Amino acid sequence: TTRAWCLEERLLSPRKIIYAATTLQFQCQSTATSVCGEYMPAAENLPSIMFAPDAVLTARVAEWGFVEWHRCWEEWANIVAHYTRRDVTHADDRLAALAGLAEQFQRVWDAVDASGTAIVDCLHPQPEGEMRNRYLAGLWERFLLYDLLWMVGLVLDGNLRPRPSVYCAPSWSWASVEGPVDL
Repeated sequence: TTRAWCLEERLLSPRKIIYAATTLQFQCQSTATSVCGEYMPAAENLPSIMFAPDAVLTARVAEWGFVEWHRCWEEWANIVAHYTRRDVTHADDRLAALAGLAEQFQRVWDAVDASGTAIVDCLHPQPEGEMRNRYLAGLWERFLLYDLLWMVGLVLDGNLRPRPSVYCAPSWSWASVEGPVDL
């Protein structure tokens, strides 16, 4: 649970069998249980919409208002927060280990309604065609004003972490630093 790659694997799997130290667990989007039959709340799940077929996804997203779009963006912000608290062995894996999750969010944010017109979210509305949902080194173009407001958590001694010596991402991206980040 401390490895960055494992977060993506765990979130992208709608059903999981987990070999824990003391038990065997089954987790799905709504529940978790162990072989002993004890109930455990499901943890680290993507919103169910991420697993919906394209036709269902399009229909559901077409009905979204501000609250739903904001909730979806908050899910992304939570994933970034959890992800940056995990370790990567190679600094250049920082964005690669999140690419599958970014692809799922891209799928939701790029959903189109029945007429083929791009759905404009309520979180940061733009005139049609002006701004798309491009993924830019860990940030989303449509939500760029929000995503640029990231901050680095302090380490135990109260000092900020230095930037990595290896280039990982542009300096304006949270992926350019090591350690915990909050959007």
